[in-house]
Amino acid sequence: MQRSIMSFFHPKKEGKAKKPEKETSSRETEPPPKVALKERNGEVPENDSPVKRPGRKAARVLGSEGEEEDEALTPSKGQGKCPVMVISVLQIKQLTLREGLEESLVWLIANRGSALSTVPGTLRHPETAPFSCCSIQRKPLDPSGYNPAKNNYHPVDDACWKPGQKVPYLAVARTFEKIEEVSARLRMVETLSNLLRSVVALSPPDLLPILYLSLNRLGPPQQGLELGVGDGVLLKAVAQATGRQLESVKAEAAEKGDVGLVAENSRSTQRLMLPPPALTAAGVFAKFRDIAGLAGSASTAKKMDVIKGLFVACRHSEARFIARALSGRLRLGLAEQSVLAALAQAVSLTPPGQDFPPAVVDAGKGRTAEARKTWLEEQGMILKQTFCEVPDLDRIIPVLLEHGLEHLPEHCRLSPGVPLKPMLAHPTRGVSEVLKRFEEAAFTCEYKYDGQRAQLKKDYLDGVGDTLDLVVIGAYLGRGKRAGRYGGFLLAAYDEESEELQAICKLGTGFSDEELEDHFQSLQVRVPARPADGMGLGVSTTFPAPAPADGG
Repeated sequence: MQRSIMSFFHPKKEGKAKKPEKETSSRETEPPPKVALKERNGEVPENDSPVKRPGRKAARVLGSEGEEEDEALTPSKGQGKCPVMVISVLQIKQLTLREGLEESLVWLIANRGSALSTVPGTLRHPETAPFSCCSIQRKPLDPSGYNPAKNNYHPVDDACWKPGQKVPYLAVARTFEKIEEVSARLRMVETLSNLLRSVVALSPPDLLPILYLSLNRLGPPQQGLELGVGDGVLLKAVAQATGRQLESVKAEAAEKGDVGLVAENSRSTQRLMLPPPALTAAGVFAKFRDIAGLAGSASTAKKMDVIKGLFVACRHSEARFIARALSGRLRLGLAEQSVLAALAQAVSLTPPGQDFPPAVVDAGKGRTAEARKTWLEEQGMILKQTFCEVPDLDRIIPVLLEHGLEHLPEHCRLSPGVPLKPMLAHPTRGVSEVLKRFEEAAFTCEYKYDGQRAQLKKDYLDGVGDTLDLVVIGAYLGRGKRAGRYGGFLLAAYDEESEELQAICKLGTGFSDEELEDHFQSLQVRVPARPADGMGLGVSTTFPAPAPADGG
């Protein structure tokens, strides 16, 4: 009959404590059984219980340390059959136990005061056990399962990397996935904020690269860094990195209208014998900076080599967002103000500069929903005001990590050589509201003349009207939101002298989704069975010119 787990924590009897040393030594030198607790989800034979043997070994080890350990394991008199587990962390470290009993003892310490006879089912899954990873290091989650959009997000327990490690780029890609799935701005800000909270708590040096990746920028605006990667180079790199035909890649890009989805689909069908090391957020950002710094006659080939190296190392959705970032269209709906709001929320809830494990992981805990919202808005205004005066994350982030958000305005002020953001006027309800905003502050007023603003342009030609009658002679397949229909049109005017249509301009703005769909359907009847060469203008479809009416 299998012994109860309670029996391992009762004091040893005098008779059993003086067993022959041969039997004890033979058991201690006996190799550990190969039936580990990996079988705990299934049935384990009674004669080889994975809990029974470690229990005996634990009793021997505790007994060898002296009487204090025995007294620590002795149940109190008033508890009867429900003793309380009392044991020090030092004793836990001294135990040479197998994984299963270690997890059981840790749970009992974290839940002392509860009955030992009630063993929760979470012991079968230690990653969901009800104790914090702050005292016992928990194995990080797989980055492919990282979910920063979950409710009650914990910046340490729910992260997919260890303290001090580089942030995996897959964690950033998973965050972008979750942001792409929603349209509510507040939800986007919260999701990005959760990632940034984990970065602040675990890997503060990676905060700056991740912010630039979220903004799809390479540095401050005054540096003028640009990737300079066209769609042609990008598609060619995807084809070479994945072994696909270039024509096939181009056809899929024209169909989907998103080079990121093409790159992800191409990479998912490729298998490697020796996968390269996983990408990190800081590493990807450094590669982007390297691409921007390449110049000269052979720069295109060098850029393609760097891009191919990135694609080969991609996993899951990483290729999608790397391709989009290289094309300059991240397509997340994250504006600059949203990223700043997420950063302010992250450093407010999980303040930087704490030792690990952080004592404060949610500074807004305990506030009402309305008070929490108001507080976060006030914190966000501090960062936004500072960013308007010093729009340079290279200067703001180090100060933010060292001094915190509250002291940011003291260290980041208007500086020569750093262009500030244009601070546009805001309409108010009256003069009283203006005076209230400038209360207890010195300000200067200037007169503003009444009147209307006029934009005057010189008329260069006489007799030329403001509108032109043009003919659609070609169309361009749409991308992204306009994928699957025409996103732009090539327009031409009739030249009476040559009796030909001369291309004048392209038109792609001012159309609603319904109008684009109507134009696509109406122009299908004019698509020639044998497409033309595109007239050298890169059009996807050309239409035969209609016969001019009498009289031109």
